[in-house]
Amino acid sequence: MADAYLWRLAARNALRNRRRSFFTLTSILLGVSLFIVTRSFVDGIDATLIAIEVDNESAHVRVVPTDYLKEEDYQPLDMPFPDVPGLSKRLADLAPGTRVIDRVSFAAEVGDGRRTLRCRGLVVDRDAYKAVFPVGELPVPPGDEPYLWAGTGIADTFGWKPGDRIFLKAKTRRGTLNALDAVRFAGPISTGHPFVDNYTVILPRHLGAEFLDLPADFATEVLARFPDPALAMAAERLVEAPGSVLTAETWEERTADFRAVNQIRRAAFNIVVALILMMGAAGVANTGLMSAIERTREIGTLMAIGLAPARVRKLMTIEAVLIALVGAVLGVLLGSLVAHHFAVHGLHFPELEQAENVSLVPPVLFFDLSARTIGMAAAFGIGTALIAAIWPAVRASRLSPIEALREDD
Repeated sequence: MADAYLWRLAARNALRNRRRSFFTLTSILLGVSLFIVTRSFVDGIDATLIAIEVDNESAHVRVVPTDYLKEEDYQPLDMPFPDVPGLSKRLADLAPGTRVIDRVSFAAEVGDGRRTLRCRGLVVDRDAYKAVFPVGELPVPPGDEPYLWAGTGIADTFGWKPGDRIFLKAKTRRGTLNALDAVRFAGPISTGHPFVDNYTVILPRHLGAEFLDLPADFATEVLARFPDPALAMAAERLVEAPGSVLTAETWEERTADFRAVNQIRRAAFNIVVALILMMGAAGVANTGLMSAIERTREIGTLMAIGLAPARVRKLMTIEAVLIALVGAVLGVLLGSLVAHHFAVHGLHFPELEQAENVSLVPPVLFFDLSARTIGMAAAFGIGTALIAAIWPAVRASRLSPIEALREDD
C-alpha cells in the first residue's frame, strides 16, 4: 500500500515540470529508437552478406587439400583430393538434411572471337549444385553441342544471349591447353555474389570431365550445407583430424573480414547512441536535482512525518524511472516500426544497381530486427536513467527535516 502511494506521488511529481520531463523523455526515446534502427541495420548487413556467401559460394563448410590453399589463386588441377565420396558421406552423416556437393575449380578464358576474359570455371553436377545453391534454372539447351552457363556480369560484357556460340579455353589436368570455339551459352547465372556473377562460368560434369581430362570422382573442393550452421565446427573437427591432409574453412572464417569491418560500423553507431543516451542521463540527473531543490520543504515534510531516507531515495528513483519507462516504450515502438518497415521492404541503394558489382553489398538491404535488440534497447534506456537518478536521489535523502522545513518556498 505504501509503495502504491510512492508510485502515485512519483507520477504526479514527474509531470510537475513538463518541459524538463519532455526533454528527458525525448532523449531516452531517441536513444532507444536509434539503437534499434542502427543495430537492426548493421545486423541486416551481417545477415545479408553471410547469406550471400553461404548461399552462393562456399556453403557452411568448404573442404580442400591443405596444399591447395597455398596455390588457390592459380586454381591448380594437379593436387589429389583423397576419397571424395567417403568424405562426402561422412559430412552428410553429421545431421539429417545435410547437403554435400563436390566441384572442380579451374582457370578459364572465355570470349566471343574478338575479345577474351579470364575467369573462374566450375565443373559441377547440375542437379546436385542447384539443390545446394540458388543459381537459377541452369537450363539445358537441346542437342548434343557442348554448353556452359556464365555469370550475368560476363554475359552482359559480351552481350551474350542464350543459344550464342562462345569461345572457351583452359589447361587440362595434365597441363596441356584445350580450347573450344563453339560452346553454346545456355543461360546466365544471377546470385548477387560478385565473384560468381562477374567472374564465373559453370560447365556440366560430363563436359567438364572430358574438356579438362578429369578422372572419375575428381574434385578440388567439397562443400556442405547443414540444417544448423553451428554444425560447421563439428565438420571442421571431423575434416582436420590428426593425420588429415585436408583443411576445412567454415562460414565464420570465410566471412570474418567483412564481419570485422561491420563491427567497426556497429561501434560507430553505438557511440552515437551512447551520446544521445548520455544526454538523456544528463536530463534525468538535472530533472531529479532540480526537483529535489524545488521540493526541499515538501521532502522535509515527508521526512518529518516519518518517511525514511531510503524511501525518499526510492521516490526520486521511481520518478526518473517513470519518465525513462515512457521514453523507452515510445522509443521501442518508433524504432521497431522503422526497423520493421525496412526489414519488410528493404533499404534501396539505386546507385548500386547501376554500378559494377565489386562488393557484396546488394542494391536492396533488409534490416534484421530481433527481440534481443529490442530488449537491449529498452534495458539501456531504462538503465541509463536509473543510474543517472542515483545521485539526485541520494542527495535528496540526506536532507535534514528541520533544515528543510526552514527553507523558503
